[in-house]
Amino acid sequence: MMLRAHLRPASAQWLATLYAALVSLGISVLLARRMGPEAFGTYFYILGTVTLLATLQNAGFSTLLLRERISATPALAALAPVLPGLALGHLLAVTLAMMLGTWLLLPFPEAVRLTCGIFCFGTISLSLQVSARLKSAGDFYGEARWQIYGRTFSALSIAAVATLTVPTSSAVLACWGGALLLAYLLWPFRDSKVRPLFHLEPAVYRASLGFLWIDLTTNIYHRIDIVILHHFLGDTPAVGHYAVAYRLFDGIVLLIAPIASICFRELRLVWLKPAALRQLSGKLLLAALGCGLLLAGGGYFAAPAAVKLFFGASYSGASAEPAGWLFLGLAFIVPNAVLTQLAIATNRERCYAWAACFSALLNILLNFSLIPAHGIIGAAWATIITEAGLGLTLYLAMIRQQSFAAPPA
Repeated sequence: MMLRAHLRPASAQWLATLYAALVSLGISVLLARRMGPEAFGTYFYILGTVTLLATLQNAGFSTLLLRERISATPALAALAPVLPGLALGHLLAVTLAMMLGTWLLLPFPEAVRLTCGIFCFGTISLSLQVSARLKSAGDFYGEARWQIYGRTFSALSIAAVATLTVPTSSAVLACWGGALLLAYLLWPFRDSKVRPLFHLEPAVYRASLGFLWIDLTTNIYHRIDIVILHHFLGDTPAVGHYAVAYRLFDGIVLLIAPIASICFRELRLVWLKPAALRQLSGKLLLAALGCGLLLAGGGYFAAPAAVKLFFGASYSGASAEPAGWLFLGLAFIVPNAVLTQLAIATNRERCYAWAACFSALLNILLNFSLIPAHGIIGAAWATIITEAGLGLTLYLAMIRQQSFAAPPA
């Protein structure tokens, strides 16, 4: 009965994520074919740059919401009911401030492009907050509906722009953000509307600071490769080829998210029971390691054919090899997902933050070392080594030292 109880919400999450991943892949294919390798590489570079800025918009609140509304930390128990409003107030204030700063500091063309990106990622952060509230309440079916709802709105708007015109980065980002905002305003289900609160709560920001740092460092080592590639190679088709390979790889990584969310909730529910926590985390880690190895082996051989099938012959040659290498990283990414959920569920986000910081620095050094000599293949190698380094660091901190035996309050 317990297995069936977990399989049902897991199935709903997988189906929703599979839908979102397939739709996202379809949109990426459409944009890549319409833009061509050079323009698509530029678009992916803008996405990477704005992703780093968007860390301040989210500020770790989506993760904090998820954790504290499942089982509140004693120091934050009194503030748990107002956390959604505080999160929304922060998002609105920071987004508006960033937009204003953009228009004051940058010339017109750059300001338009960056404003569209800030707006788009602001609505993405809003979507993450809705997902966090639904998941924390155990409403995985409602969260699955929200995923499908939001992804459908945004995909239709992007597809319309890409089909009717030659798409630009600004137009795609503006339509993406506008569609997500419209989806939020029309969302018919419960627990979707929250009034923003704009007063500061130091305890909340102290708690979210670790998650903000985690998001920043994680985004750095996930996106800095495209920024460094753009620095060394400029607006060349090679950057677009790597963007296509990474987009395919990223779609598979997205499918890991549902199981990671359910694992997190189960780990958080036993976070104050060391024996049960140790047993559950061990089982989850072994299962994740086996799945990661299977996905890595299959993906390495299937990725080149998938690139040609989805993105066409113009990408198949130069994008195939980095795609294969990137998929080998799944051997580390899947167990890393369990380790990161374990760290956050046991209030050891500082441990995760230091591991993520190490990984970000390692990734930057590897990219600067490998890209000049090996180009986009070097960027793929840097991703694999970084994920291995993150996994080793988290393993030593969370498992070998058994640091979760007495979770802090």
